[in-house]
Amino acid sequence: MLKSFTVENSHCFGDSVTLDMSAQLNGESLDGDGNPIPEQSEIYEVVREYKVGRQFGILPVAAIYGKNASGKSKLLQSLHDMIEDILGNNTQEHVMKNHQSNFRQLDTHYNICFLANGYEYSLSYTIEKERVTKERITRTTLDVNVFEEVLYDKISCVVCEDFRPIAELMKANDKDVLLFSVILHQTHFKDIRNWFHSMRNSFKNPDQYATFKNIAKKIGCEKEESFRKRMLHFLECFDLSIADLKGINTQLWIFHKTSGNMLIQYQAYEESSGTRKLIKLFPQIDNALKNGLPFLCDGLDKDLHSIVFRQLVSMFNNPKMNKRNAQLIFTAHDTIVLDSDLLRRDEVHIVDKDEHSVSTVMRLSEMEGVEKYPYMEFDYRTGIYGSFLEDIYNAYPAEESAKHEDVL
Repeated sequence: MLKSFTVENSHCFGDSVTLDMSAQLNGESLDGDGNPIPEQSEIYEVVREYKVGRQFGILPVAAIYGKNASGKSKLLQSLHDMIEDILGNNTQEHVMKNHQSNFRQLDTHYNICFLANGYEYSLSYTIEKERVTKERITRTTLDVNVFEEVLYDKISCVVCEDFRPIAELMKANDKDVLLFSVILHQTHFKDIRNWFHSMRNSFKNPDQYATFKNIAKKIGCEKEESFRKRMLHFLECFDLSIADLKGINTQLWIFHKTSGNMLIQYQAYEESSGTRKLIKLFPQIDNALKNGLPFLCDGLDKDLHSIVFRQLVSMFNNPKMNKRNAQLIFTAHDTIVLDSDLLRRDEVHIVDKDEHSVSTVMRLSEMEGVEKYPYMEFDYRTGIYGSFLEDIYNAYPAEESAKHEDVL
């Protein structure tokens, strides 16, 4: 599970900003008189005391909102940059070139915290003007006897015995590489490496036709019959006419019911844009929920009906469906999920950009004046969270308006 990702001086971000998935609220539901609502009550909102990951205080959803060009996608891009740096055998020159920003004259810092197999790991590094410095890995236990150990620190020369020879060899040869990319290949860091590989896979956005082809191959295999059934049930929830799926010669076919119990078949690319989007999303959603992994999506709401979009988010915020600590991290413009019945304040991140092209990130739970159960959609839409101009009617200069009136 991702706990937090912090970046400073990268892309459009100047000061340090954080994608934080640690719970800030105690989650207790209260009635109108301020008394706790019993869990068996019909109006009890399970999202208030979300069970999945609760023992670690980690949230299942991070919803990232903001106006166009505010930096929503760049926040995910910064996370992707760090993952590629850590997994790839990148030279320092490549790393610095890959992290272009408006603040390149300043040092760029990255830090990520995540949970894996009973430990909390923290990895960080700094990109200075000429080289990568201050690479550091720490590990903290999650049991009662909490302790923290430094597994690697480039500055303090603290090196775990399991990969000391490699670090010393690289230092002796003075190779200009990101040491993380070599260190994580060691057996001692299998958990870290596997977690970053799962994060990298969650960023994959393959071509639509390539996705359909891969799904067709998969459901055409008898060993993957359970996958086919899960996908069929998933699509049936959004289109009652869908009756079956088949993969024939790398072609994905969708069978629809017609009057008289007849079936008509279409290739996947002939379906509506919304259905095609659901087909494309399903393998990643299924993998996340089945294996308890993060799923990251830039523009989750694109091509989807508002209700469908809301239902996808609710899948991750429902403990009956999300039993393995899967996480959904997404950007969107559709505001239907900005609802206190669905999302907590600490699950909503607002990205904003000022007149100097500097973006900031803040959770609603960190903003002053936000009520316990706010009308998030209305407050966001009306600019209370600082996301939009208050008066669009002043977009045209007065002299331009006057010219337009003369023409009329």
